[in-house]
Parts: sequence; structure tokens; C-alpha cells
Amino acid sequence: MVAIALFWLPIDMAISGSDTAVPTEKREYVQAIRAEPDAAGKLRIYSAALRSIQERLAPLFRGGLGCDRTSPDASYPCQSGGHYLEHEFA
Repeated sequence: MVAIALFWLPIDMAISGSDTAVPTEKREYVQAIRAEPDAAGKLRIYSAALRSIQERLAPLFRGGLGCDRTSPDASYPCQSGGHYLEHEFA
């Protein structure tokens, strides 16, 4: 169970944008979406939140894929556009 928590904690922290895990309903962007009366405004808030979340998550997933710029072999998944599984198992 500890291993699972150690895996998910950095991801949850990146999603919440905090140095601790924050429940979804308490995240700032969720509260802003709920408070926004206009549907287009809700979408603008959500799209800005997704961009910010993806920017914080990218380093975690790039590291998990072995996207190490110092080694050509280690960066193979990144250079192939993320489609390396098709090549490995085809």
C-alpha cells in the first residue's frame, strides 16, 4: 500500500498544484468552475486548468518513460512520439 501511495502522491500533487494532495472538490479550479455562471467561462477555466496540470505532469511522465536527454537509448520513447509500444510489440 505504501508503494501505491508513493507512486500516486507526486501525480496528485502535480494535478492539485500544491505541495500536498488536495481533494478534487477543494482544488481552486474546481471551485472556480462551480462559481462561474457562464458555460463558456467554465470551459475557459477548465482549459486553463488542464494546460497547467499537463505542464506539471509532463516531467513525471517523461521521467517514467525514460525520456533522459543524456542518453540516446534512454530517450527512445520520447523520440518516437510515444508510439514505441507499437514498435516493440508489433
